[in-house]
Amino acid sequence: TDVIRLSNTGLLGVKPLDTFSPLPYTLCQREKYYASYSGAAIATIVVIVVLLSILVISTLYEFVTTFYFPEERKKSLLTSKVGRFFLAFSVYANTKKMFDTKQTPG
Repeated sequence: TDVIRLSNTGLLGVKPLDTFSPLPYTLCQREKYYASYSGAAIATIVVIVVLLSILVISTLYEFVTTFYFPEERKKSLLTSKVGRFFLAFSVYANTKKMFDTKQTPG
């Protein structure tokens, strides 16, 4: 029902009015009631935002450590507990691993 309510409500509660004139613009009116979100919808949005934030922060962490630190410092940063956590969520590292075509022997 949330999806139906959101699709019936325009952007920020503004829906275009039906006009029958040949004018090249659309008249808009403001809805009296905005779409409300259920608790489950809010929880889902929060979880998605948190996961996307972790992905962005992890990828930025890897880029900064890879390109701005010397080799010894980079290895210590990426092998620490925090570094391993960030590498687990890094889009850059995981994309490289997913599209790697080299086969290991054995």
